[in-house]
Amino acid sequence: MQGSNPGALGRQRMRRGRALAALAAAGAGLALAPAAMAAPSAKVDIIHPPFQGGISNASTFTAAAKPIKVANTSSAGEKITSIAIDLADGPTVFPDLVFDPDGVAGDTVGRSMILESFTGAATLVPDAPAFTKPLEGGFGAVSMAFPQDDFVPGVIADFTADIDPTSIKGSVGSKPAGPIAGSEIQGATVTVTFSDGTTLTNDLSLVPGSQTDVQAVLAPGVLAAPIVTRAGGASAPVATAKAAQQLIVTGPAGASGVLVVSEGHLDVEDAPNGGTDLDPFEANMGVKFTEYPFTIGPDGTALVSVTLTDSAPLEDSSAPGTFFAPSVTGINSITAHLTSGGTAGEVSAPLVIQLDPSVEVAPPAITDVSPIDAQKDVARNQSLQITFSEPMDAGTVLADGAITLTKGSGGSATPVAATVTKDETGTIFTVDPAADLDFDTDYTVTVGTNPTDVAGNALAAPLTWSFRTVKEQLPPPPPPPAAPTNTGDPVCVVVPKRPTNTGKGQIKLEAAQLLISQRIAQAAVRRANAIEQWLESGIVAGDLCGNAFGQSEFTGLTYVGGGVTAPVGPIPRALQVEPASAGSGGTVALSAQQLLINQRISQAAVRRVNALAARLAGSLTGGDLVDGSIGRGKLLNGLVIASATAGTPVAKSQTILGERGNGGGTVTVSVRQLQINQRISQAAVRRVNELVDQLARGLTAANFKDGSLTAVDLAAEARPS
Repeated sequence: MQGSNPGALGRQRMRRGRALAALAAAGAGLALAPAAMAAPSAKVDIIHPPFQGGISNASTFTAAAKPIKVANTSSAGEKITSIAIDLADGPTVFPDLVFDPDGVAGDTVGRSMILESFTGAATLVPDAPAFTKPLEGGFGAVSMAFPQDDFVPGVIADFTADIDPTSIKGSVGSKPAGPIAGSEIQGATVTVTFSDGTTLTNDLSLVPGSQTDVQAVLAPGVLAAPIVTRAGGASAPVATAKAAQQLIVTGPAGASGVLVVSEGHLDVEDAPNGGTDLDPFEANMGVKFTEYPFTIGPDGTALVSVTLTDSAPLEDSSAPGTFFAPSVTGINSITAHLTSGGTAGEVSAPLVIQLDPSVEVAPPAITDVSPIDAQKDVARNQSLQITFSEPMDAGTVLADGAITLTKGSGGSATPVAATVTKDETGTIFTVDPAADLDFDTDYTVTVGTNPTDVAGNALAAPLTWSFRTVKEQLPPPPPPPAAPTNTGDPVCVVVPKRPTNTGKGQIKLEAAQLLISQRIAQAAVRRANAIEQWLESGIVAGDLCGNAFGQSEFTGLTYVGGGVTAPVGPIPRALQVEPASAGSGGTVALSAQQLLINQRISQAAVRRVNALAARLAGSLTGGDLVDGSIGRGKLLNGLVIASATAGTPVAKSQTILGERGNGGGTVTVSVRQLQINQRISQAAVRRVNELVDQLARGLTAANFKDGSLTAVDLAAEARPS
């Protein structure tokens, strides 16, 4: 079955064309590329000395450290004429990072892009930096020109700059999240232009084993960024309570690389108004960086198992004993880059998953399907629907193989092409076969355990059910010329369609709400009992549609053409629904035990209603009829019975209840559990109301098993003379 997963490849950024290259695996300091490297080439490092106190205090701002280093490593004399660093085009591993030369986009301390030192024969004072891509008073990109032709091979230029997250705009001083280290701008794009007109580009990637430093080697041959997605079609960004995750890296077969899980916190304690322009899953300070090596397999993918982290707040190294106060923790931003000969290429777009232990871990359930299990005479062009108990991660439900449709049974079953779509709530999914289904054929729908809710919880068990399509309607034999016949359509009562309860009302966690859910389920049980009693009392002529019964429903009869007979429409008997008992208004306690009792009542109602629906969906027999109920006005118009043998009476049909679940699940006292219970109860009421309306319209041949009617079911005036 084909679904769609709109977001998987779309989350991978589109990059402009670049020559292929390798990013040198870094040491602690700046090392020039070997002379054998193809000319021209350059290298950019952001190195933070240990005295800065680790990730909490490492910063591109610190002049004494001169952290941003650019080296001309060309081997054929090309000079560097300009460099540019783009935080916005990357994008960086954490969002909304900008250069803040004026101290207005982040905290109130600012610094321009400053050339701190320049090795070589000349002392160079370049043109003022050019800032572009404005955001919140800062800039997403900066470039520096070197017009004096002094940036020759072997020269190293050292820079400082203030980089801040816009989320802390207006914070006084350089805290809480103001110090931005190189590791926090992984993915930033670096561009170097040389005197021969060559322009080379690569991304800053984490120095292996470092928590603060990044590096980029710019040379012909940069490896393109791979693509990172969650396994199983799962979406991102998302919050989950499950630390163990599986990710898929897509790239050239045989390529090696490193996947980096960058854990971040959002700290806006000192920011005015609780932070500026905050987005869901936004982090503004790095906490921990974990590397996972991988090798792309022959199919172009690598499955990488990682462990998400949710670390305690960092200690402020500049004020021992003082800890940052994040409002959000455990934001894991995941990137990957390929390596060749120990050097790294472009960095993938970040995929964000928040580790949040408070996220619910209850598995979702399927509360309703259409057509129902064992239903017969299903229209060949009918869409199939699956209703879940809560919003689902659409990617996991729409993924190939999550929902399958097959025709036939056993070893002869074959797949049927279909598409799956979701409604706006994310709870109802529709399966549309690519073409009309075959006549009189068994079909099976299977939902596996891969579908998950938005928190990543999978279905507890797969679900499979079957249905059978309508038989092909053969035209009746032509009547004698002197006795034309009408269309023979069944004559039934029109019953107005009931309004649909959307079930979107507000649910309160209180005993009164629990009692409401219980009453809904009990109402469904009473109506189901009334239908059972209605069937057991014997179906009479008034319960049947006119012009409804023909050759396929009877055994032992032969037919000839006949004259026109006026159809006799139905006047179905009314259901006798038992009123609610006087004790139904009693007091219930808001407890897990009572919730479980209510759930079992609701599930029992669903089982009973499903059993009745299956009985009415083509399982009734002549044994359910009061003898002599079918007169001429109930037969297909134009049919006259030529002969009838008594035949063997057929036994009455039975209401066969489905197996009850083990009932061993755990329920919690929560609004979500109340919603689940109430939705099950409402599903039972909707289904039983459909059956009530079906009886009120009048029964047709579709309600009876083929060949189950005999001569004893005919009225005297319909029997052969």
